[in-house]
Amino acid sequence: MLHKMTAWLLAVLMLLTTGAAANAQDEPRELVVANPTKLTGMFFTDRWGNTTSDVDVRTLLHGLNTVAHHGDGSLGINPTVVKHHHRVADAQGNVTYTLTLWDDLRFSDGSPITARDYAGSVLLLAGPQLRALSHSDSRSYEAILGYEAYAQGKSPALQGLRLLDEHALSLTIDAAFLPYYYELNLIDIVPYPMEVLLPGIQLTDDGQGLAFDGNVNQQALQDRLFGDNGYVSHPAVSAGPYRLLSYDAAAGEAAFERNPFYKGDHQGQRPSIERIRLTEARNDEMVDALLAGQVDLINKMTWHQAIVQVRRAAVQKKIQVQDYDRRGLAFVVFAGDEGPTASLSLRRAIASLVNRLRIVEQALRSNGKPVYGYYGLGQEMARGRERELQQLLDLYAYNANQAETAGGGWLGLRRKWPRDEHGPGRTALQIRGQ
Repeated sequence: MLHKMTAWLLAVLMLLTTGAAANAQDEPRELVVANPTKLTGMFFTDRWGNTTSDVDVRTLLHGLNTVAHHGDGSLGINPTVVKHHHRVADAQGNVTYTLTLWDDLRFSDGSPITARDYAGSVLLLAGPQLRALSHSDSRSYEAILGYEAYAQGKSPALQGLRLLDEHALSLTIDAAFLPYYYELNLIDIVPYPMEVLLPGIQLTDDGQGLAFDGNVNQQALQDRLFGDNGYVSHPAVSAGPYRLLSYDAAAGEAAFERNPFYKGDHQGQRPSIERIRLTEARNDEMVDALLAGQVDLINKMTWHQAIVQVRRAAVQKKIQVQDYDRRGLAFVVFAGDEGPTASLSLRRAIASLVNRLRIVEQALRSNGKPVYGYYGLGQEMARGRERELQQLLDLYAYNANQAETAGGGWLGLRRKWPRDEHGPGRTALQIRGQ
């Protein structure tokens, strides 16, 4: 869902023209965008981190996906990338998509993007090499037929991936993953430059699926990803609307310029802003920086005092404010397969100890709402259906006494601080074995 969150920012950057700015000059100026979350430099996939700021960078740098994410939340084959496609199901229920790509796709250095880059990106992200380097349990493309054998290194080839020619490939979705509401997401590919990440490595298809034609040197791949100016933090060659000019890790700041070789999004739109700089927005300083003209746009504001300040400035017509419902959510998750949290009674008891309304009130004031399941209020399926969702889901009201009773012997509670003028007090939770 983070990808969808940043679509709003990208839409602003692609539709806002420098000529509309009050201080427009002959040459396009740099747009400075501030975000309360500091960049961490994880700009190649989400394997090493997925902060909203890093997602913004990846949205700017990487593009030309095979699948288009529309503003209303629906999905479609990206016509800017895919010339034509074909979907067919076999007798076992597996579904194969054949994608024929346009031959005018280019990376930011002008080099051609071919089906090899798309297919190689799937092999790299699904394979054991990247998983070992990232120490991640991510299962990219797990719905592709033969994934388990390939990801575990038991097979050198990914059975459901085929390279048909220079501009065509196919992906077969395992029937076990179907039907699926977001089926197209299972074949969504971002092309990464194979000549940069795995130079000299070709792809081979012996009829049993696609594979790298030789062993991928783990150390060499690590050096290309994390060496000086490695691809994770300095992806100099990319396929998105912008290309990276610089990244300062200490300052948490990155600069970008338009990618002249970018063909456009699924509607053919290309950026009109020449340069962008992303920087950190400190909660207690960001509005003053905006009013002083040091930044042009602040994205993802949630801090109450800052929002009060910008609303006052908006009333005075000094700035403009745009509210939007977030598609994501903040949540606490428990591993339910072993240990104390495998107990349904314990999880229910802990749910009764979480005062959602109080958390939202203290952290976000009127700028947030509680949710009661794995959904964000900005998701198209949840938008406008908040009351209906609350009627369908199990709601756990805050009740410490009920939590101890429901804990089934797992919980012990004691009042740590009494209620006073500063708040309702705090409850210490002790989980004990049975």
